[in-house]
Amino acid sequence: MRGEARLRIIDFLRGTNVVQSLRYFNTIKSHPFELLCEIQKKNLAEFLIKIRDVNNFYRDILLNSSPASIKKDPYSVLKLLPIVDKNFIKDHFELMLSNPAPRYEEKYTGGSSGEPFRFRIDSLSIGRLRAFDMFMWNHSSNFSLNDNILVVGGNSLGKSRKIISIVYNYLQRRTFFDGQVLVESSSQKLYQLLRRMNIKYIYGYPSSIRSLFDAMHLENKLVDTVFTTSETLQADFRKELESGFCNTVIDVYGAHDGGIVADECQGRNGFHQNYTDCYVETIFNKECGRNELVITNLFSLSLPFVRYKLGDLGEIKYGNCSCGVNFPKIYNLTGRTRDLLRLKNGNSLHGSVFNDLFYGFSEIDQYQVIRKNGHLKIILKVRKYDDTLKMLINNKLTRLLDGEDFVVMFDGIFQYNKNSKFKSIIDE
Repeated sequence: MRGEARLRIIDFLRGTNVVQSLRYFNTIKSHPFELLCEIQKKNLAEFLIKIRDVNNFYRDILLNSSPASIKKDPYSVLKLLPIVDKNFIKDHFELMLSNPAPRYEEKYTGGSSGEPFRFRIDSLSIGRLRAFDMFMWNHSSNFSLNDNILVVGGNSLGKSRKIISIVYNYLQRRTFFDGQVLVESSSQKLYQLLRRMNIKYIYGYPSSIRSLFDAMHLENKLVDTVFTTSETLQADFRKELESGFCNTVIDVYGAHDGGIVADECQGRNGFHQNYTDCYVETIFNKECGRNELVITNLFSLSLPFVRYKLGDLGEIKYGNCSCGVNFPKIYNLTGRTRDLLRLKNGNSLHGSVFNDLFYGFSEIDQYQVIRKNGHLKIILKVRKYDDTLKMLINNKLTRLLDGEDFVVMFDGIFQYNKNSKFKSIIDE
């Protein structure tokens, strides 16, 4: 069965529109930026008018904004609406539901920041998010709908025991593998699986892919492209993968709860985002000292995500691109707002500070900073270790942590959350 036919089955079962949306993104990808702006403006205006009509929470705020005024300047009208986050939506969940609502799916985030976050997303939006990823993968790597994919990671990447999810993944040619449980004895079986199924594409968490990479001991490149997501991709690890595992590594950014997806540009100077479907603003986060992304999903009405703080730090770059895709780019993604280590003296250190420190050493592959029950430990994965490296690291950490007591472990075991995601900073 051809790839498009399989997607049509999913569209029928799920109420999505992946096939149609994929053609749409291919049609508009090279539109001048000015034309893309007009499309987004139209989509935003239509979205605001709809939530004014069907959503109790936003109806009261937009009561004095007529459809004509919204169409004229939807961006100014949007500024009238409050900025919200997960806690706000949890506290006002029932009030923020639209009635009537289009077909939707109820989902939960992995709960890496606490208890899982319950939300709803329209089937229309789900299809368009998936289509944008497929469109960008094809543009950047010649990925086709007939290619098999190995998914390495946890439940947030689509792994599920539900029958309908198994059917969806089968139709999308997705095979799942838990990279965290990969051991030497199973690496040969995985190698044979990749060869037998002719898998040329791998999608997953960088930490899970690293486990796979470390166990394989390859002499030749195994796959064409690795797509990484959900965790920070370090430059040194990308080089390792591209030197002995795959031809290309492409990083992917996204959040279904907010309706944003962005895939790395071929020039590696940012992530092209689904601009016509999602409006992105930035606000300055004083605690982190960086800009935070605020997004509005223009294609999900059941539970509108309007001016939603994702908790991600980043910037926006507008204009046409030499790669042939003129969607604006998200860049300078430096982590999460919650990636903070709070010191006893009252100051806070963002995770990007530790990135600069540890990845300045070529010997260090990975790190994790953990504070638990008042004790601070730093776990390092190093290629080689000697007393000189230990002294340099301890001296730098002593200055950085300003008198804080800490322990450095060169042979410790990293911690992962229940979805196999890796966090560099854990402050409990």
